[in-house]
Amino acid sequence: MLSVDDLFKGLHFDREIIGFCVRWHLRYKLSFRDLLEMMTERGSSLAHTTIMRWVQRYVPEFEKRWNHFARQVGGSWRVDETYVKIEGRWVYFYRAVDKAGKAVDCLLRAKRDVAAAKAFFRRAFANHGRPPCKITLDGYQASHRAARELFALPLQLLPHLAHFMDLEVLVEDAPSPCEGPRPGALWPRLSQGRVGAPRAPNRWKG
Repeated sequence: MLSVDDLFKGLHFDREIIGFCVRWHLRYKLSFRDLLEMMTERGSSLAHTTIMRWVQRYVPEFEKRWNHFARQVGGSWRVDETYVKIEGRWVYFYRAVDKAGKAVDCLLRAKRDVAAAKAFFRRAFANHGRPPCKITLDGYQASHRAARELFALPLQLLPHLAHFMDLEVLVEDAPSPCEGPRPGALWPRLSQGRVGAPRAPNRWKG
């Protein structure tokens, strides 16, 4: 991973200008032309396509640093899936959080079945390097079957599967992993070379 100095090395614009543009675009949903107008009022001369390239270049870098320094997710996961409409198309949104409310992962799938559940579990396990010791699921049996088939051998590694019919309410309370960290909180530490993840609220006990 590049150091902060190397990340911004050789650029014409100051790192603070780049950071502000990327942060405001993500945090406040400002368009590139809106940001261009704001930067022009502050005496900076640049094109809106320059800001677009900054977003494309630095958002993945910010995310990598966040994931590198963030607290690892716990060993007890709450998993569910819901139906959402994106760009006029209905899809299934798989998501998981740990017991402390930290977002684990999410995945969009066209179908709600065993294959979709397996794809989500494989993605989550790969991103975190290990499976959880316990998974709390709702009553949908395809997810139970997917977890059992993925952990068929050895038996002692089989996650503890528990029903929780109101699981969706708990998962919806947690921050979405697809949203990522709030850039406003991340950028000041990133620009100074000291990134640390804020602690997630403790939404569950026991």
